[in-house]
Amino acid sequence: MKQALLSVIIICFNFVAFAQIATLSGRITNINGQAMDGATVSIKELHRNTMTDEKGRYEFKGLKFGSYTILITSVVAETKIQMVTINTANQTFNAKVKEKVDRDLQEVSVSGKTEKRKMETSGFAMSIIETKEASLRNLTTNELLDRAVGVRVRQNGGEGAPIEYNLNGMSGSTIGIFLDGIEISTYGSSFNLNNIPPSMIERIEVYKGVLPSHLSGNYIGGAINVIMKKDASANNITAAVSYGSFNTYRADIGALYRNDKNGFTARASGFYSHSDNNYEMWGKFSKYTLPGGRIVRNYRIKRPN
Repeated sequence: MKQALLSVIIICFNFVAFAQIATLSGRITNINGQAMDGATVSIKELHRNTMTDEKGRYEFKGLKFGSYTILITSVVAETKIQMVTINTANQTFNAKVKEKVDRDLQEVSVSGKTEKRKMETSGFAMSIIETKEASLRNLTTNELLDRAVGVRVRQNGGEGAPIEYNLNGMSGSTIGIFLDGIEISTYGSSFNLNNIPPSMIERIEVYKGVLPSHLSGNYIGGAINVIMKKDASANNITAAVSYGSFNTYRADIGALYRNDKNGFTARASGFYSHSDNNYEMWGKFSKYTLPGGRIVRNYRIKRPN
């Protein structure tokens, strides 16, 4: 008798425990009774959510009996909050939501930053020199740098003469010169920025003070980093020739080929600079001192540069 009574009690407890698990389902519609497809139905206390199907139906399984806060949201309808008490194994909760009134957008604003602006606002004291205008006006790289704020370029002589860069009053070994992040001294002592035509340069980064991590070296005065063009989007050939005083001329050519089928890319570029580096001068400031200290003015002479 005791064993039978115990079995009955266990069966009753199992039945009661099973009956405490319920399913909540229903349908979400608008005021006119049309199904709300894609609406989100959430149970706030359990952090559970689901979405309605094309007929506006939803379902939650495995819920315990009790009261829950139901949150209904949609991009086309106003948010609705409703308390629901679950006390049966299959609880139904239908709801109607009010659709949002259509509104016309008066203005759409899309903003972004160019690569130049991103770098200038990155936290470093720097400026970006764009070379597009220089390539059209036949300016040299050093002439372009000399026009930048806080940058001075001094050259003692003509083509090939030593060049000194000054950033905010500091010059010499305190200034680093880089080409695509590589120190320019790697290319030899005769190589300088004036050898590179602006048409082959994408931009020039001028750092005045602290340098970013990708530019190595102990340069307390700052650095100049020249970024070359690397566009490989289309096949092209570019060439430019310029001529100036003292029989100075410069020529540069660049070519790019890309095979769209296998991705093979080849790029070649070169430049040539020439100047007589000497010229004839005369005038009141041209003078020659003869033995004995006698000075001959307006002396015509060829001066090496």
